[in-house]
Amino acid sequence: MQDALGEDLLLEMGRKNNWTLYHRATGRYLHSRFDPVAEAENWVSGHLGEEKPQRIGIYGFGLGYHVYAAARRFPGIPIDVFEIDPRPAGAAKALGLFEGEPSFRLHTGQGAESALGEWLETYDEKDAFWVHRPSLDLIPEARRRVSEILDSMLAIRMAYERFGSLMHQNWEQNQDTLRTQAGFRDFLADMGAHDTVLVAGAGPSLDLVMPFLPEWKKSAFLLAVGSAVGSLREHLCFPDGVVISDPQDFVMNQVIVYEDVVWPALLLLPTIHPRIFREYQGKKYVLAQEGLQYVEDWAKRRGEDTLPTGGSVITLALHVALKMGAKRIVFMGMDFAYTGGKKHAHQSPHMLYDALAKTDNCIMTQTNDGGVASTTRALTKFRRYVESLIRRRNDVDFINTGAGAVIEGARWVPTERVGELLKDDFAR
Repeated sequence: MQDALGEDLLLEMGRKNNWTLYHRATGRYLHSRFDPVAEAENWVSGHLGEEKPQRIGIYGFGLGYHVYAAARRFPGIPIDVFEIDPRPAGAAKALGLFEGEPSFRLHTGQGAESALGEWLETYDEKDAFWVHRPSLDLIPEARRRVSEILDSMLAIRMAYERFGSLMHQNWEQNQDTLRTQAGFRDFLADMGAHDTVLVAGAGPSLDLVMPFLPEWKKSAFLLAVGSAVGSLREHLCFPDGVVISDPQDFVMNQVIVYEDVVWPALLLLPTIHPRIFREYQGKKYVLAQEGLQYVEDWAKRRGEDTLPTGGSVITLALHVALKMGAKRIVFMGMDFAYTGGKKHAHQSPHMLYDALAKTDNCIMTQTNDGGVASTTRALTKFRRYVESLIRRRNDVDFINTGAGAVIEGARWVPTERVGELLKDDFAR
């Protein structure tokens, strides 16, 4: 049986005479060595919501402990399990684990990816979709698209778990305002067409482009995330548009400019804090995000498209830039790494907390200047999401600047040469 698992998966007997699998490449076990049955029960309990799901999807079978725990907890509810790597499920079957236990549908091997796509096409808020994280490490590089889909689902779920009740509370309080608020279609009409969009994140490389940015802006639209506004404001380089998504009220402090300056157009989600609607002095446009059924229903009634968030405000901003019809998108401050040992650009509101932020468990990534920098799994997931988007849009020229992480599919252009590139295009 071990031969069928290959060299990277090692079958081991745990302390309570339960089998587990050790993944040599990561040094992690797919299930607890001590009590995988109890671990599985806790795993299911940790995913429970207030209401019983109408169906359950699970990525990752492993040896099946968590799947059978879910089936026992929810008898009669359809459960579909997806696993690209068929070896763990084959081992579970060969070992005769859980014979006669509750049933479910298991999709493995080549058919798992298409089955997962079909299941997610009809996914709504009454369903439950859970990811067995250790199983993600078994997805081969050639099937990276599956990892990207699952990373996006996890990011959306994590955001909702963290702020779900606040988002819905904000949504309820914003109802009167939303009835008369401009939408994304209005934003596109008001801003007009732009061949080049500069997308500004709050990464440390944003500091490097500040001397050049006023000139770049003459031939491009500057779209910034809220946390980058402070850095731009400090250099009197105000964005044309700002994107925010965090439902907390402190976000208002990120986007304040000066009283004698025309405030940028603000793109915000309908789940944003009511304070933003009340206090922001510029024109506001509401974006309807995918992944929340009540928002999607509202957008449909308004005749508005929904946008994927990608789990972060910078990935949402990138979707906005693409919807604007940009033929070229320039990344600024999109480091996805702790470039030069820094986490954020100067004057970013996050800088106050950077010294307190833990850097344990960091991993290394290649940077545009040929070196390496520390990063995190979360930043890496967002970078891979961007890379996935780039692969699907070969009609757009993506340019990366600064010394942050290499973004696959985006060509790196030294900061001092970007202006010449934009000027030549503008002249044509």
